[in-house]
Amino acid sequence: MKSLASRPIPLTSNKRAGRAPGICQEYDMTLSDMTLRKMARLGWVSGLALMAAGLHVTATAAAAAQAYPSHMIKFVVPFPPGGGTDTLARYAAQALEKELKQPVVVENKPGAGTVIGTSYVAHAPADGYTILVGSINTATNRYLYKKLPYDPAAIMPLGGLAYSPSIIVTSEKKRFHDVKDLVAYSKAHPGKLNFASYGIGSSPHLGTELLIQATGLDATHVPYQGGGPAQASVLAGQTDFLMSSILPVLSLIKSGRLAGLGVAADKRLDALPQVPTLKEQGIDLATGTWFGFFINSNTPAPIVHKLDTALSAVMARQGVLDFIAKEGAQAMPGGRKAFTQFVTNEEQRWQKVIQLGKISVD
Repeated sequence: MKSLASRPIPLTSNKRAGRAPGICQEYDMTLSDMTLRKMARLGWVSGLALMAAGLHVTATAAAAAQAYPSHMIKFVVPFPPGGGTDTLARYAAQALEKELKQPVVVENKPGAGTVIGTSYVAHAPADGYTILVGSINTATNRYLYKKLPYDPAAIMPLGGLAYSPSIIVTSEKKRFHDVKDLVAYSKAHPGKLNFASYGIGSSPHLGTELLIQATGLDATHVPYQGGGPAQASVLAGQTDFLMSSILPVLSLIKSGRLAGLGVAADKRLDALPQVPTLKEQGIDLATGTWFGFFINSNTPAPIVHKLDTALSAVMARQGVLDFIAKEGAQAMPGGRKAFTQFVTNEEQRWQKVIQLGKISVD
């Protein structure tokens, strides 16, 4: 007969019907069984604790959203004061103040092709009080730089502001009549033309690269440090042309100092009805620069929703629409959903252009 010491330690006796007593069937539980059951109970308790913690976080986020905004909101503009983005941002800030009943200030953080300002917002608290007024660079920098001081996924689109079609301009002293003429001259005289931009990877650079890829235009890139020097080089005849957004060159065209050769838009601009589109010249290309709002990706959903609603109301104001049109741009209403899809499309488009053109800032 086996010793009782060799049996499993009994915890509860087996008195169930239909089971014959025996050395191996006499008891329901062994010590290992108890351990498993205890672990299961502890897991259940832990699950309740996690659920409670999740409910607490949700309740806290909801309370924060209900109180939002309780103080000043900051628009971060990654460009110097006085430019097109800065002008639009300041007007939008005034309109948002009226919607949210809190001050909205503009803080300029220029430098490194918008990287400095974008990085600032990406590392800011995700509380809805720091908003980036971004541009096309917000979508392209991830492809232009081998390494960024922030994770591009740390910011997300919040809403559109304005879209400014690109226009090819040249000095009034140049002999070109339109873009078709420009392309033909470059092919007949390889290596003779050059073009200005605001820097490597800037919107004028990428737009011209897109034009080169679409038409076979032959032109050498001359990057400058910003819009002012680039425009001055074209005015002086040092460079042959510049593909710029409408905003910074509109007054120069109207004064006759620069000549518009073609607009990269689906139709002629109301501000410059005399300038033909590229499509009218047989070039199927439409592009431009744009401006919109971005926010830290970890911002609580209720706050994002409140900002989306407020910014949508701002973009529906007739005064805002009129101001953007006066600046030579087009308003970008539609809210966060439409702007998110727009940015996604832009990222895909410019990734191909950058890779095909082998463009890199590093």
